Amino acid sequence: MAVVRKSSPPLDERVHSHLPAYEYWRGIHSESVYHYFITSPYFDNTSNNGILFNQARFDPSGRAWEIINSRARLEATLRSMQGLEFMVVGEPQPGVTDGVWVIRKQVRQKRQGFEDELTVRGTYYIIGENIYQAPSIADVVGNKM
Repeated sequence: MAVVRKSSPPLDERVHSHLPAYEYWRGIHSESVYHYFITSPYFDNTSNNGILFNQARFDPSGRAWEIINSRARLEATLRSMQGLEFMVVGEPQPGVTDGVWVIRKQVRQKRQGFEDELTVRGTYYIIGENIYQAPSIADVVGNKM
């Protein structure tokens, strides 16, 4: 008898949630949004975020923990680096619970004397405990045709 394996749906057709992490961080807020996002299949451990989070795991001085546990410090550190990163580009208005968080997967290229060049590779939304990947323009156009 042949084994039939079902392939997983593409990432942009899935919803990810991780209730234990959501409860641990007491919801999604400014200081938990990156920690929650790394639980998703959308996260890339080879990104600059992944490198910083992995450094924190093995940093006896605690300096790396200080960076990853402060959104402002983490984002400032990411902006000083070059390469693949995940950056919050939209957040709920103050006082709104379960608003929409927008995270962009992007490649940062440093250019001496100019602003950094950013190439967007993907966009993700967090609504409540659910994380969604936005479809690519090619997917949207392909479905219209």
